[in-house]
Amino acid sequence: DLLGVGGLLLLWEPTRFDGEDRNAWYRRFEARCRPWWIELTPDEWEAISTHVRIADYPETVSGWLALGRDAGFREARELMMAPGDLGRVYCYRA
Repeated sequence: DLLGVGGLLLLWEPTRFDGEDRNAWYRRFEARCRPWWIELTPDEWEAISTHVRIADYPETVSGWLALGRDAGFREARELMMAPGDLGRVYCYRA
């Protein structure tokens, strides 16, 4: 099989809604996370926000599942949704 021994790959990934683009997801991230993360200093929040803006490329649920199947995993499924519906955990089975 794909890994030579079988197994699972679990991922937490940012996930956007169907029809939502990356910028809309990012605005939702800021609106939902900033009020939750009150313990962060302004500089710490800016560091996280900048990282997310530059490095996160959310896909839709169907997009993440298709990426797993296209990569050769025989099974791809969503396991859970993170609070705030900004990301999800996916399971890919070799």
